[in-house]
Amino acid sequence: MKRLIVRDKKSLNRDVGLKKTFLQLLLSYNPLWLRVGLETVFGEIIPLEHPDLVVGLSRFVMARMLTSPAIEMEFAHPTVPHHYGAGFEEALKMHTLKKFLQLVFFLDKAKGFRIIKHDPCLFCKDSDIKASRHFVSRGDSTRTVVQPLYSYSENKV
Repeated sequence: MKRLIVRDKKSLNRDVGLKKTFLQLLLSYNPLWLRVGLETVFGEIIPLEHPDLVVGLSRFVMARMLTSPAIEMEFAHPTVPHHYGAGFEEALKMHTLKKFLQLVFFLDKAKGFRIIKHDPCLFCKDSDIKASRHFVSRGDSTRTVVQPLYSYSENKV
């Protein structure tokens, strides 16, 4: 059985550029769909203190998808704040990968079942990404790992 991994060279915890790129990819989704997907994957209602939906969703992604309070607590150093023990980076990468794949899978299927009555586009109209298979295959090695595991719906514009 093959396992999905995130490359060791990248640190989601420290690489601000990587976080920005990841967030921009997620914001390719229509904010309405993204909110439904995040609330489903994380099993909670997203409190939006900011009136702008995109800002609120961005904050949630940064706080819950690109980091994990539970993982931080598990690997936290007992006396040094923001210092984590061995295994923290790997656990955080696996958390983010798992939530990312769950989100893409859920949104692809939810769009197919038209769970939102007025059936908005899954992706923003100005996004370069127009289908779930393009979204996941943006990474250079993701395509060869993910495509055999899951077949995407054809077109989700």
